Amino acid sequence: MTGESSDHAEKGADEARKILNMLGNFSNSEIEMICDAIYHHSNKEYGQCAFNKILIDADLLQHYLYNPMLELSKEKAGRIEILKEECGLSH
Repeated sequence: MTGESSDHAEKGADEARKILNMLGNFSNSEIEMICDAIYHHSNKEYGQCAFNKILIDADLLQHYLYNPMLELSKEKAGRIEILKEECGLSH
């Protein structure tokens, strides 16, 4: 919302919590699960559950699709190749 990317995961989790509570369609445990995934999506070393890993993959794929020339670690490049295949984006 501010255009500032520092602490974006933490700020995003705070904003998501506000929005999800306002909507009133989510249980407290669902809100916690969603906000935890947002909060930790930048921390690839954090012990991630399957739900969190989905957001990590989506974030990685978004960065790649925005800039395919982005330099990635060997691990991230390998994960991108798997994601491209899973999404039908490989040649």
